[in-house]
Amino acid sequence: MLLSTAFRLGLITSLFVPMAQPWAHAHVSETVGFDVEKMVIVWAADETGVAPIISDFVVDTDTGSGDADLLSGDVHTVVTGTLAPAFDVSGTSDVQSRLITVERSPSGGGQIDSNGNGQTDGGDTFSPFTLDDRTNLGLADSDTPSSFFVASNAPFNIDAEAIRVVGRGDWVLGKIFWDMSVTPTGADDGVGFGTSAQLPHTAGPDGGIAAVANLLDLKTRQTVFSGDRRTAISAGSIAEQSVRFDVIYTLGSWSGYHLAVQPTNLAEGIYEVEAEVTYTVWIP
Repeated sequence: MLLSTAFRLGLITSLFVPMAQPWAHAHVSETVGFDVEKMVIVWAADETGVAPIISDFVVDTDTGSGDADLLSGDVHTVVTGTLAPAFDVSGTSDVQSRLITVERSPSGGGQIDSNGNGQTDGGDTFSPFTLDDRTNLGLADSDTPSSFFVASNAPFNIDAEAIRVVGRGDWVLGKIFWDMSVTPTGADDGVGFGTSAQLPHTAGPDGGIAAVANLLDLKTRQTVFSGDRRTAISAGSIAEQSVRFDVIYTLGSWSGYHLAVQPTNLAEGIYEVEAEVTYTVWIP
């Protein structure tokens, strides 16, 4: 009996599994992904002259429709080496008077800039000078330096387009020479930049910059800088991960040459030359 009972128990046990109901089951599947978009931040001054302020925050939409600027308004340049706006926020003229020199005087003459502000204006004083039939006036090249700052986590490009605001026709844009460079680190008005940054092109401070002679070359929009790497190289603040783009505009001679001093003719009368240059920073 004991053996029989054991056998029956074994038989019942062996039949239990196939007689059981199937287990209910379901498949759950998901994909988790995170993304940090390509972005570039541009800062300098705003239209009211407040600086430093970020006025452009550009992200790559990756949708085929181009980049998107998440901030309204535009960045305005500052005077190189400072955070002072490179424009007159009062809305009045911000024209720089050209530096005048007296040339080929038998005695006296020279540069008329006693107050040392880089232009001839009502704040200067001058001594009498003699003249002969060769004595003439000269105009020194007039430089206007300006800057803006860029931080990025990806390579970026910069386009530029120039329009004449005041002058004697678009040909005058050809008399305004253009020179861009990149400053990797420094401190302007107490705000340090670049300690966690690298130059945005592997070829150095002049790398990726187009060969642009003057603003007439920019009458049609073109790319003036093509980067091949991000500015941010190590952890830091936005300013620390930024580099400074510097542009020097030089009003040269009417003959079309970039001269230290050029003759002027009183018959030309008075004139004013003014141009507006728009830079567009974008992610390729």
